[in-house]
Amino acid sequence: MYSHRTAETASRALAIVFLSMLVCLPVPAGNIDSPAPPGDPTAYLPSFAEVCARLASGANPGAPPGSFVEPGGPPVSSPLCDLQDLLNMTPAPDNVAGATPGEVVCGKAYWGLRTDGSWGLQSGTRACTGCELDCVALFDKPNAFGQCNTGGAEPECELVCCAVGSDDPACDGLIDYFDLNGVLADGCEFQLDPDAIYVSESDPAAADTAGCGTDPWLPCATISFGIGEAVSSARSQVLVANGAYDESITVQDGISLLGGYRADTWERNVSATGTAIYGGGGGGSHRKTITVSGVSSTTTVEGFLVYGQQNVNSSGNSYAVWIANTGTALS
Repeated sequence: MYSHRTAETASRALAIVFLSMLVCLPVPAGNIDSPAPPGDPTAYLPSFAEVCARLASGANPGAPPGSFVEPGGPPVSSPLCDLQDLLNMTPAPDNVAGATPGEVVCGKAYWGLRTDGSWGLQSGTRACTGCELDCVALFDKPNAFGQCNTGGAEPECELVCCAVGSDDPACDGLIDYFDLNGVLADGCEFQLDPDAIYVSESDPAAADTAGCGTDPWLPCATISFGIGEAVSSARSQVLVANGAYDESITVQDGISLLGGYRADTWERNVSATGTAIYGGGGGGSHRKTITVSGVSSTTTVEGFLVYGQQNVNSSGNSYAVWIANTGTALS
């Protein structure tokens, strides 16, 4: 005889069997295998304590050099750090105060807090001068390289001239260069000549003092003094900026005199030279603006406007350039 109680009992039995089947079903889980077989140092897995230390201070213990060692007992929770500690130490999302890559200086790494595309490890893209520029590409100019200067109130791209000892790939590290004309297109166009003495009568900083003329910022004031400095420092050239030189000079063997340089940028234009030598005094009855005598080594005198002096001496002559005992070594 079939009754409602018998049906109810059967239903409960079926439900228990069904639930038992559900409990026995496999549950998906992440990969908990070791990253490498025993004996391989990379089989090491960090502990909670080491992960917490990394979050707290940036410490990175890394994998130990030894081989994998079987644990001596069941796993235990670390007294220093558990899952709740890990969660508490992780940064919280912040779409209001969190920075975006465009707000961080180009190339600087930071941890983004925004969940709208800037979460996690990020690299700043804020370029110097406020727009997304590549300083290196912007100042890819002759004898120079670009870099981002973050030392001021606002970051800005700047042109850096190659110098002796520069390790930038754009430089040879052997020569000092400078940007004297302020023209970006030609980069650092001025090359400091370590074998020259610089002379400029119009430069306020010019002075005939010992050691003058080794660079164009502290030039000698007269050509004659510059020649003397070239002799004492064993340099072979005297470079003379445009100007009026009221002096008489004597060329020294092996020391070339080159005029036609602009006093501000030291760019040279021989065909339009404004370097004039007018002479000044001299012994005897004759007057000589430039005297060349006994030159046997290669010597060049070029880029000057040379004027003979007025000579009021009876039977006296005036020579713009007087040459004696000198052959083809002079040009």
